[in-house]
Amino acid sequence: MKATKITLLLLLTYLLGCAAGSVKPLLDHPEFKAENQPVRTLRVLLITDNSYRKDEIERWMARCSDLVEAQVGIRLEIVGWQRVTWDKELNDIFRTHIRMAADTWTGRENFDIAVAPVHFTQRMGGGKLLLGAVDTLFWRYIFVKELDPNILLHELFHAFLLSTDHSDDWVMRAERSPYGTEWYWLTPKQRKVILRNKWRDFNAVPVTGNLEGQRWNEGRFYYALGSLFLQKKESNLAVPLLAKSLELDPKFAPTYNNLAWILATAHDAAFRNGQEAVRLALIACELSNWKNPGYFDTLAAAYARAGDFDKAIQWQAKAVEGMKPPGNDPQKPLEPLKAYEHDETLQHRRRLELYRMQKPWPPD
Repeated sequence: MKATKITLLLLLTYLLGCAAGSVKPLLDHPEFKAENQPVRTLRVLLITDNSYRKDEIERWMARCSDLVEAQVGIRLEIVGWQRVTWDKELNDIFRTHIRMAADTWTGRENFDIAVAPVHFTQRMGGGKLLLGAVDTLFWRYIFVKELDPNILLHELFHAFLLSTDHSDDWVMRAERSPYGTEWYWLTPKQRKVILRNKWRDFNAVPVTGNLEGQRWNEGRFYYALGSLFLQKKESNLAVPLLAKSLELDPKFAPTYNNLAWILATAHDAAFRNGQEAVRLALIACELSNWKNPGYFDTLAAAYARAGDFDKAIQWQAKAVEGMKPPGNDPQKPLEPLKAYEHDETLQHRRRLELYRMQKPWPPD
């Protein structure tokens, strides 16, 4: 009994001592409140798969808004709801962020941050499940696994700190505090950084860290986003995103390949350009040292669209040969070796037959 009392006393002393290291004791100070002015209204788009009820989410957001406004003068306002049905993204947070960006891309000027309460399953090192995540490019796409203010505040403050760094205590701990749920508070140093970034534009990629590394990350983001629109056959969205990826990272073969594929095979004839598709496909093959049969398929489609069926047949035959399954059994499906998913791999042989009939794919 005595040992228990001592333990509780030590814990209480620890908690009271820690409060001095956070902004919590300062919340009612006039100077502190004045620094929070003017209040910014942050427009929040809620992405929901019905994991939680709307009224539950609204109460949670209201509580989070009160906590954020008290500390840094930022108010959260729900400006829209968007229903989503997740596919296989929930075990890969990068794919989840890309899907979220794709689903909201055409309306991205209408909100500042997008928040998705969802039961995703990605694990951290050591096997622990993630409780929340924010993308590290735009710092605006947030996932939370539970309607716990600590989790949303942690990810939201990352979006203003523009850093993945963590602190030993309070809201920016790397793991949820074992001392209780109400661990909502910033340190004065963290608050100072957030106030400096309070009015950041969420539609612009903020400059953080190494510029070369950031360009690489941005290029991969636009590649992944453009490739997702390619799969949806939305060439009008895919083409500018892939072009932006090439601008940022001109030595990434998959981007050349995917852009060439669109110019060679787009269902909308307005996007077709056989000669440019050949140029891009050749670069993809060169950058990959002519070792990717999937790129041969794209090169063949480009030659066919440009009207050079002899070369189309030559390269499509190489693509089919390079994708033969073990044992060369023609009845087995081909092994896809591409960095993207065009269609069922049986189509490689069908395209070869089309080229032999002097027809591009898809036919004009």
